[in-house]
Amino acid sequence: LPPSYDGIEKEMYPAVYWLHGRNGRPHGANRFIARAHTAMEAGLCPEMIIVAPTGLQASMYVDSKDGAYPVESVIVNELIPHIESTYRVIPNREMRAIDGFSMGGFGAAHLGFKHPEIFGTISLMGAAVHRPEFFRDERSDIFTAVFGDDLSYCEKESPWTLVRKNADLLRGRTTMRLFVGANDIRLRGKNMEFSTFMETFRLSHEYGVVPQAGHNVAQVLDGMGDEAWTFYQRAFKVG
Repeated sequence: LPPSYDGIEKEMYPAVYWLHGRNGRPHGANRFIARAHTAMEAGLCPEMIIVAPTGLQASMYVDSKDGAYPVESVIVNELIPHIESTYRVIPNREMRAIDGFSMGGFGAAHLGFKHPEIFGTISLMGAAVHRPEFFRDERSDIFTAVFGDDLSYCEKESPWTLVRKNADLLRGRTTMRLFVGANDIRLRGKNMEFSTFMETFRLSHEYGVVPQAGHNVAQVLDGMGDEAWTFYQRAFKVG
């Protein structure tokens, strides 16, 4: 909860849903939350409620094809309504952001681009924006457990597909950014390709490669400096 939450009883706040990486747990959000709290106190970041759902070990924040792990459905249909009925959250898309790192970046892309009616801001940090064929060829465990060994289902849920499908609903309405570490060898090129792909659909977004940062969310956020947090001032149109 933001610093002023208990002191100003009627204040309403925007919400950021922050998604952890593969083999992580929700408490991995603490590195994001601690820095955000400091930025809020310094006036660099608007006061906002941060929610850290579980993505299990490797759900990619997609409903598994067999229905056993409906991670997306739980977040969209249960978690968000629960948060908005329990906490003083401004309940509209312009004040609702999705953010995440690594697998969480894939999840933020998947959920954000699939549900433009829900999220007004999409932030991808060191995002694992793998193409469907990569899951089939290089992540067979995820391809089986999440996508049911079905390339067509994997393609249907892919951020690469969803950007194309919903470009007209995203363009000019959604605040977006992609940042990746310069030393994130596995994902730097994929993020660059994804940024270029977004540009082909005239989807305006901030893109950056963070010097000396690897595949590490703390390094990426710290390397971005104040920009990591003033982004939310622009996204929520505060200040």
